Amino acid sequence: MWPRSPRSSPASSRKTRRSKPVSCNWRRTALARKRWASPQQEDIAVTEAGRFPKVDDKTVLEEGDVFAPAFDAHGLLPVIVTAAGTGEVLMFAHMNEEALALSIETGEVHFWSRSRKALWRKGETSGNTLRIVEIRIDCDQDVLWVTAELTGAGACCHTGRISCFYRGVPFGSKAGEPLFEVHAERHFDPAAVYGDLSPKRKR
Repeated sequence: MWPRSPRSSPASSRKTRRSKPVSCNWRRTALARKRWASPQQEDIAVTEAGRFPKVDDKTVLEEGDVFAPAFDAHGLLPVIVTAAGTGEVLMFAHMNEEALALSIETGEVHFWSRSRKALWRKGETSGNTLRIVEIRIDCDQDVLWVTAELTGAGACCHTGRISCFYRGVPFGSKAGEPLFEVHAERHFDPAAVYGDLSPKRKR
């Protein structure tokens, strides 16, 4: 079993209680399943803490085989997602411990929304989920790189485009010129998919 972590954070929970650590097979607890059944709920009860070990030894972090993600002071880990096959950067977001555990368990990308203070599965509204092909952690174990396959309409961005990074910034001799579009073709109509949902609810 993973050792318990003494830390807690707003991103991990807004209520606290004592609980047993989950086993390494990433099985969701009854409380986690209860929270997952109510994706609109913003006042989220704590789920099992200490899913991942905390390692302070720099050599172990950089050269060892222990997966010990270093969540920040808010309990979050930055995540870069790229497309399998093309390597194109699709999006950037954050995971908390529960989102990371669910991503590993289910093989589908889950995130923590900082604006809504809620767990979410990518594509739960649009149907454009991200199926994980590979997960990598950087040298300091504080940034995650996920390679994933696009499903549904084959678009990751809520604007209907493949990538959230569909505009280029002029530099050098062209500095100051307007942004220019890069692979900006829309693969679905956001209005048809999301309707009247607020921007924070478009997933």
